[in-house]
Amino acid sequence: MKSVLKIIVVLVVLFGAYWALMSLFGVLISVLMIAGIVGGVGLLVRAAWRKRQNDKLPEANAKKVVKADREAERALKEMERREKIR
Repeated sequence: MKSVLKIIVVLVVLFGAYWALMSLFGVLISVLMIAGIVGGVGLLVRAAWRKRQNDKLPEANAKKVVKADREAERALKEMERREKIR
């Protein structure tokens, strides 16, 4: 009778240890999966953001060139006006 009780206790302890380990690893696996999903989405968002910024560069440079052109024309007109006054 005592040996049967020992076997039952050992089986219960082993099952409890197995269940605890599986629960722990299940949580760890879930955390890793969530971290992987969040990290993957973060990488996709970052890539899209960089592409968007790179697509804006020619437009921004063109605006700077147009602005510099206008300022140069204004400065030229101002110089011509000053020359006429003299």
